[in-house]
Amino acid sequence: MKKVKRSIHLIVSAPRGDWDLSYRKLRSRAYKVAKMAGLKGGCSVFHPWRDGGDLGPHFHMLGPGWIDCAREIYRETGWIVKNKGLRKNLGKTLRYELGHAGIHKEIHTITWFGDLAYCKFKAPPLEEDLHVCPLCGQELVKLMWYGELGAPDPPQEIGFEGYVDPNGWFEQGGGW
Repeated sequence: MKKVKRSIHLIVSAPRGDWDLSYRKLRSRAYKVAKMAGLKGGCSVFHPWRDGGDLGPHFHMLGPGWIDCAREIYRETGWIVKNKGLRKNLGKTLRYELGHAGIHKEIHTITWFGDLAYCKFKAPPLEEDLHVCPLCGQELVKLMWYGELGAPDPPQEIGFEGYVDPNGWFEQGGGW
């Protein structure tokens, strides 16, 4: 069995000369830098400011791998890459990063990139939702309650799954 790597927390910070780029260009460069560092994919959370409120766009990234070439990347690109280490709890890390992330009504706060990008996800086709009894496997039928008072006026559809006393219930045509 192939060993699965634990996820790391990586911070990728843009050099001052790139701060005036559009968000999409900045994000694209951050993805390239993360890939250069060895992170093949993951999720990214954008932070437009540093902790003190000063401008300093950077991306917090979570994904499988290990990064140890930050100096070389800085010399080559000017981008700062910080390896914040392995994560014991991805949910807590992500919750913390989202707590002070950049939010915009037209831009996703969390994005997925690389091997974990949206376009890489292949979902199996959905199976047709069959309406069968979980005990006997027979196909379920729609029923209408007429009971002692006759049919309701107007007929009402009320969702119900269960076993009923057959008295007063009649099969409704049309199926599911």
